This record gives sequence, structure tokens and C-alpha cells, in this order.
Amino acid sequence: RRRGREYLGWLCDQVGNKQGRISIDPTAREDVTLVPVPRECIGYVMGDKRKTLSRLEEDWETLIFFVDSRALPYSYREEDVEGLAIFGAEWGRAGTELKVMGAVETKIPQFFTERVGDYHYDGPWGVDTLPLPGDE
Repeated sequence: RRRGREYLGWLCDQVGNKQGRISIDPTAREDVTLVPVPRECIGYVMGDKRKTLSRLEEDWETLIFFVDSRALPYSYREEDVEGLAIFGAEWGRAGTELKVMGAVETKIPQFFTERVGDYHYDGPWGVDTLPLPGDE
């Protein structure tokens, strides 16, 4: 119930805020995944009248808000990016994150993948990465 009230409060804040951003401290939460989105991709990621984000929310059972860029890790604060906060269950956040990253990669190739290495996540839930050679 507490999270539901927070989510509804943020939705109201977002509607009342001209910039459409909410302020959160992601380090104090376990139910959020932050994704940096380049400013030049925001329209593409959102879709017409937010349709793309709404579809992701429905498909993955998540809530998505743009957040104050101060919520992003320091490594992204110097870049021209906005923070996208994805709330929900871990599997839904992971699916939404990958879809958003794919959309960004479509518009700006290698925005995410240029920094990706061979990585295996040992925990109970996570994403493994395996870079492919340039011809694959």
C-alpha cells in the first residue's frame, strides 16, 4: 500500500510539473532501476503521447517516470542524458530496461554496447552479457 501511494503521488507530481520529472533517491529503494536516456532519444523512447512507455508499462507490469538527472550515477551526469526510473518487480524492470536500451541503441548505436564486456551474473536474477564480433 505504501508503494502504491508513493507511485500515485509521483504520477500526480509528474502531471503537475511542467518538466514532467520527479525527484527520488534511488539508493534508498529496492524497487527501481535507472536507465540513462540521451536527450536526443527521449521522444523516440516515449513515443507519440507517451504511447511507447505506456505499452512497456502494460507489457512488463512496471511504472516509468523520467527523473531529475541528479538521480543518475555520476558517470552519466556529465553526458547529455535524462534518467528514466522503472518501478516494479525485478523481472519486469529488467525487461523494460532491455527494451529501452534497445530503442536507444537503434537511434544511437553503441551508446550502451561500447562499454559492454563478457559478464556473467552469479546472483539469483540478472543479465549476462557476451559481446559479439563486429560481423555478427
